[in-house]
Amino acid sequence: MTDKPTEKPRWPITAEEWRLLVITFIGGLASILVGAAALGIAVALGRLIRTHPLDVPDLNGWGLVTPWAVLWTLLAVVTIRLWLMNRAVWERVLAFVFSFLAILSWLTWIGLAAGLH
Repeated sequence: MTDKPTEKPRWPITAEEWRLLVITFIGGLASILVGAAALGIAVALGRLIRTHPLDVPDLNGWGLVTPWAVLWTLLAVVTIRLWLMNRAVWERVLAFVFSFLAILSWLTWIGLAAGLH
């Protein structure tokens, strides 16, 4: 009686490679979800600004979004530079939050410029 030969795996992968593969997959999926959330929130903000105008005509849309976009961008740049110098965890979290808010503000600004309905 002959024993059936065991098949070698077509793609041998170590435990470390599995770990990197899972991290890459989860990171890619998370970035897609965060991007979709940012676009969705930006569209919602743009529509909210368009449908509920302020009493001051000069601040409708553009005047409201532009200062916030500039502010969040400057705060993101400052915190990223601080994080690169000190590598503190709280600076990394603040850099992520400010960057997300800056991107959100600029996407809202672009939506208003494109005439979001």
